[in-house]
Amino acid sequence: MMQSFIKNLAKGAGDILRDGFRKEIEINHKTGHWDVVTQYDLASDKYIQDRIKRKFPKHSILSEETGREGKSDNLWIIDPLDGTRNFSRGVPFFCVSISFVKKNQLLYGAIYDPIHDELFLAERGRGATLNGKSIRVSPTIFLDSAMAAVLWHSNVVSEKLIKDLQSLARRHKFWNTTVCSAALSMVYVACGKLDLFVSKGAYPWDYSAAALIVQEAGGKISNFQSSPYKWNFDEVVAANSTLHKLIIEELK
Repeated sequence: MMQSFIKNLAKGAGDILRDGFRKEIEINHKTGHWDVVTQYDLASDKYIQDRIKRKFPKHSILSEETGREGKSDNLWIIDPLDGTRNFSRGVPFFCVSISFVKKNQLLYGAIYDPIHDELFLAERGRGATLNGKSIRVSPTIFLDSAMAAVLWHSNVVSEKLIKDLQSLARRHKFWNTTVCSAALSMVYVACGKLDLFVSKGAYPWDYSAAALIVQEAGGKISNFQSSPYKWNFDEVVAANSTLHKLIIEELK
Protein backbone atom coordinates (compact mmCIF):
# COMPACT_ATOMS: atom_id res chain seq x y z
CA MET A 1 0.00 0.00 0.00
CA MET A 2 2.68 2.52 1.02
CA GLN A 3 4.95 1.58 -1.88
CA SER A 4 2.10 2.05 -4.34
CA PHE A 5 1.32 5.44 -2.82
CA ILE A 6 4.94 6.60 -3.16
CA LYS A 7 5.18 5.19 -6.69
CA ASN A 8 2.08 7.11 -7.77
CA LEU A 9 3.33 10.27 -6.04
CA ALA A 10 6.65 10.16 -7.88
CA LYS A 11 5.12 9.40 -11.26
CA GLY A 12 2.42 12.05 -10.89
CA ALA A 13 4.99 14.69 -10.00
CA GLY A 14 7.18 13.46 -12.85
CA ASP A 15 4.31 13.99 -15.29
CA ILE A 16 4.28 17.66 -14.27
CA LEU A 17 8.00 17.97 -14.98
CA ARG A 18 7.77 16.13 -18.29
CA ASP A 19 4.93 18.37 -19.43
CA GLY A 20 6.93 21.48 -18.54
CA PHE A 21 10.26 20.39 -19.98
CA ARG A 22 11.59 22.71 -22.70
CA LYS A 23 8.53 24.93 -22.31
CA GLU A 24 8.56 28.56 -21.19
CA ILE A 25 10.23 28.61 -17.78
CA GLU A 26 10.28 31.23 -15.04
CA ILE A 27 13.65 31.03 -13.28
CA ASN A 28 14.26 32.51 -9.84
CA HIS A 29 17.33 32.30 -7.61
CA LYS A 30 17.21 31.29 -3.96
CA THR A 31 20.51 31.41 -2.04
CA GLY A 32 22.79 32.16 -4.98
CA HIS A 33 23.23 32.04 -8.76
CA TRP A 34 23.71 28.25 -8.59
CA ASP A 35 20.48 27.72 -6.61
CA VAL A 36 17.60 28.07 -9.03
CA VAL A 37 13.90 27.28 -8.83
CA THR A 38 11.25 27.19 -11.54
CA GLN A 39 7.46 27.18 -11.51
CA TYR A 40 7.66 23.45 -12.19
CA ASP A 41 9.67 22.76 -9.00
CA LEU A 42 6.85 24.48 -7.13
CA ALA A 43 4.04 22.75 -9.01
CA SER A 44 5.63 19.34 -8.42
CA ASP A 45 6.15 20.17 -4.75
CA LYS A 46 2.52 21.23 -4.33
CA TYR A 47 1.28 18.07 -6.04
CA ILE A 48 3.31 15.85 -3.69
CA GLN A 49 2.58 17.76 -0.48
CA ASP A 50 -1.15 18.08 -1.14
CA ARG A 51 -1.51 14.32 -1.54
CA ILE A 52 0.60 13.49 1.52
CA LYS A 53 -1.35 15.93 3.69
CA ARG A 54 -4.64 14.55 2.46
CA LYS A 55 -3.70 10.91 3.11
CA PHE A 56 -1.47 11.38 6.17
CA PRO A 57 -2.48 14.68 7.80
CA LYS A 58 -0.43 14.06 10.95
CA HIS A 59 2.84 13.27 9.18
CA SER A 60 5.73 15.73 8.91
CA ILE A 61 7.20 16.91 5.60
CA LEU A 62 10.71 18.11 4.81
CA SER A 63 10.87 19.66 1.35
CA GLU A 64 13.62 21.50 -0.46
CA GLU A 65 11.14 24.22 -1.33
CA THR A 66 9.36 24.78 2.01
CA GLY A 67 11.61 23.35 4.72
CA ARG A 68 10.17 21.20 7.51
CA GLU A 69 6.57 21.22 8.63
CA GLY A 70 5.48 19.25 11.71
CA LYS A 71 7.24 17.33 14.47
CA SER A 72 5.95 13.82 13.84
CA ASP A 73 8.33 10.82 13.80
CA ASN A 74 6.73 9.97 10.45
CA LEU A 75 8.67 12.15 8.03
CA TRP A 76 8.42 12.59 4.27
CA ILE A 77 11.52 14.00 2.55
CA ILE A 78 10.92 15.57 -0.86
CA ASP A 79 12.93 16.99 -3.70
CA PRO A 80 10.27 17.82 -6.30
CA LEU A 81 12.91 18.44 -8.98
CA ASP A 82 16.48 17.30 -8.43
CA GLY A 83 18.56 18.69 -11.27
CA THR A 84 16.76 22.02 -11.69
CA ARG A 85 19.69 23.60 -13.54
CA ASN A 86 19.57 20.77 -16.09
CA PHE A 87 15.80 21.17 -16.40
CA SER A 88 16.05 24.94 -16.82
CA ARG A 89 18.58 24.57 -19.66
CA GLY A 90 16.82 21.77 -21.52
CA VAL A 91 19.21 19.02 -20.39
CA PRO A 92 17.18 15.79 -19.98
CA PHE A 93 18.65 14.54 -16.68
CA PHE A 94 16.54 15.34 -13.62
CA CYS A 95 14.18 13.50 -11.31
CA VAL A 96 11.68 13.50 -8.48
CA SER A 97 12.97 12.19 -5.14
CA ILE A 98 10.72 11.03 -2.29
CA SER A 99 11.63 9.12 0.87
CA PHE A 100 9.79 8.14 4.03
CA VAL A 101 11.42 8.00 7.46
CA LYS A 102 9.86 6.54 10.60
CA LYS A 103 11.60 7.13 13.93
CA ASN A 104 14.79 8.14 12.11
CA GLN A 105 14.89 4.98 9.98
CA LEU A 106 14.57 5.15 6.21
CA LEU A 107 11.78 2.80 5.16
CA TYR A 108 10.90 3.75 1.57
CA GLY A 109 12.58 5.57 -1.29
CA ALA A 110 11.51 6.49 -4.81
CA ILE A 111 13.39 8.24 -7.61
CA TYR A 112 11.59 8.92 -10.89
CA ASP A 113 13.25 10.16 -14.08
CA PRO A 114 10.27 11.22 -16.21
CA ILE A 115 12.18 11.81 -19.44
CA HIS A 116 13.58 8.27 -19.58
CA ASP A 117 10.60 6.81 -17.71
CA GLU A 118 12.82 5.15 -15.10
CA LEU A 119 11.30 4.53 -11.68
CA PHE A 120 13.66 3.35 -8.94
CA LEU A 121 11.95 1.99 -5.82
CA ALA A 122 13.11 0.51 -2.54
CA GLU A 123 11.51 -0.71 0.67
CA ARG A 124 13.78 -1.48 3.60
CA GLY A 125 14.56 -5.19 3.69
CA ARG A 126 12.80 -5.96 0.42
CA GLY A 127 15.32 -5.00 -2.25
CA ALA A 128 15.41 -2.34 -4.94
CA THR A 129 13.87 -2.24 -8.40
CA LEU A 130 14.04 -0.29 -11.64
CA ASN A 131 10.68 -0.35 -13.42
CA GLY A 132 9.75 -3.43 -11.42
CA LYS A 133 12.92 -5.42 -12.07
CA SER A 134 15.48 -6.13 -9.34
CA ILE A 135 18.74 -4.17 -9.52
CA ARG A 136 22.23 -4.68 -8.05
CA VAL A 137 25.34 -2.57 -7.75
CA SER A 138 28.18 -3.31 -10.18
CA PRO A 139 30.85 -5.97 -9.41
CA THR A 140 33.76 -3.65 -10.33
CA ILE A 141 36.63 -4.04 -7.84
CA PHE A 142 39.36 -1.75 -9.23
CA LEU A 143 39.27 2.02 -8.95
CA ASP A 144 41.19 2.50 -12.18
CA SER A 145 38.42 0.77 -14.12
CA ALA A 146 35.55 2.42 -12.25
CA MET A 147 33.05 4.91 -13.61
CA ALA A 148 32.30 7.43 -10.88
CA ALA A 149 30.40 10.56 -10.02
CA VAL A 150 32.18 12.93 -7.62
CA LEU A 151 30.05 15.95 -6.67
CA TRP A 152 30.41 18.76 -4.18
CA HIS A 153 28.74 22.07 -3.36
CA SER A 154 31.63 24.52 -3.55
CA ASN A 155 29.85 27.09 -1.39
CA VAL A 156 29.97 24.77 1.65
CA VAL A 157 33.01 22.58 0.95
CA SER A 158 36.56 23.55 1.89
CA GLU A 159 39.18 24.19 -0.78
CA LYS A 160 41.27 21.39 0.71
CA LEU A 161 38.48 18.82 0.32
CA ILE A 162 37.86 19.92 -3.26
CA LYS A 163 41.55 19.44 -4.05
CA ASP A 164 41.56 16.06 -2.27
CA LEU A 165 38.58 14.84 -4.31
CA GLN A 166 40.10 16.09 -7.55
CA SER A 167 43.39 14.41 -6.65
CA LEU A 168 41.58 11.15 -5.88
CA ALA A 169 40.16 11.03 -9.41
CA ARG A 170 43.50 11.91 -11.02
CA ARG A 171 45.55 9.37 -9.05
CA HIS A 172 43.32 6.45 -9.85
CA LYS A 173 42.34 7.62 -13.32
CA PHE A 174 38.77 6.49 -12.86
CA TRP A 175 36.26 7.99 -15.25
CA ASN A 176 34.54 10.84 -13.44
CA THR A 177 31.19 11.80 -14.88
CA THR A 178 28.17 13.64 -13.59
CA VAL A 179 24.58 14.14 -14.61
CA CYS A 180 24.35 17.13 -12.21
CA SER A 181 21.79 15.35 -10.06
CA ALA A 182 22.92 13.69 -6.83
CA ALA A 183 19.83 11.50 -6.69
CA LEU A 184 20.21 10.20 -10.26
CA SER A 185 23.94 9.64 -9.80
CA MET A 186 23.28 7.52 -6.72
CA VAL A 187 20.59 5.34 -8.30
CA TYR A 188 22.91 4.85 -11.26
CA VAL A 189 25.28 3.26 -8.73
CA ALA A 190 22.39 1.13 -7.47
CA CYS A 191 21.72 -0.32 -10.92
CA GLY A 192 25.34 -0.56 -12.07
CA LYS A 193 25.38 2.28 -14.59
CA LEU A 194 28.01 3.90 -12.33
CA ASP A 195 30.39 2.15 -9.95
CA LEU A 196 30.73 4.72 -7.18
CA PHE A 197 29.45 8.05 -5.93
CA VAL A 198 31.20 10.51 -3.61
CA SER A 199 29.55 13.74 -2.56
CA LYS A 200 29.73 16.47 0.05
CA GLY A 201 27.54 19.42 0.89
CA ALA A 202 24.06 18.38 -0.25
CA TYR A 203 20.88 17.82 1.77
CA PRO A 204 18.53 15.02 2.90
CA TRP A 205 16.26 15.60 -0.09
CA ASP A 206 19.23 15.05 -2.40
CA TYR A 207 20.51 11.84 -0.79
CA SER A 208 17.94 10.02 1.33
CA ALA A 209 15.69 8.22 -1.17
CA ALA A 210 18.59 7.20 -3.39
CA ALA A 211 20.63 6.09 -0.37
CA LEU A 212 18.04 3.48 0.57
CA ILE A 213 17.87 2.31 -3.04
CA VAL A 214 21.67 1.83 -3.08
CA GLN A 215 21.54 -0.13 0.20
CA GLU A 216 18.73 -2.36 -1.00
CA ALA A 217 20.62 -2.99 -4.26
CA GLY A 218 23.50 -4.50 -2.28
CA GLY A 219 25.64 -1.39 -2.06
CA LYS A 220 27.40 0.12 0.91
CA ILE A 221 26.76 3.75 1.80
CA SER A 222 28.27 5.87 4.55
CA ASN A 223 29.78 9.23 5.39
CA PHE A 224 33.49 9.89 4.81
CA GLN A 225 34.33 8.33 8.20
CA SER A 226 32.55 5.09 7.21
CA SER A 227 29.64 5.60 9.62
CA PRO A 228 26.52 3.91 8.19
CA TYR A 229 24.34 6.37 6.30
CA LYS A 230 21.65 8.28 8.21
CA TRP A 231 18.97 10.27 6.48
CA ASN A 232 20.39 13.65 7.58
CA PHE A 233 24.03 13.16 6.51
CA ASP A 234 25.54 15.90 4.31
CA GLU A 235 28.20 13.64 2.77
CA VAL A 236 28.06 10.28 1.06
CA VAL A 237 30.26 7.48 -0.25
CA ALA A 238 28.25 4.87 -2.16
CA ALA A 239 29.58 1.81 -4.01
CA ASN A 240 29.88 -1.95 -3.73
CA SER A 241 31.68 -3.04 -0.56
CA THR A 242 35.10 -3.42 -2.25
CA LEU A 243 35.18 0.00 -3.88
CA HIS A 244 33.63 1.60 -0.81
CA LYS A 245 36.52 0.34 1.35
CA LEU A 246 39.09 1.65 -1.13
CA ILE A 247 37.50 5.11 -1.28
CA ILE A 248 37.20 5.37 2.51
CA GLU A 249 40.90 4.50 2.87
CA GLU A 250 41.74 7.25 0.40
CA LEU A 251 39.57 9.83 2.17
CA LYS A 252 41.23 9.08 5.49
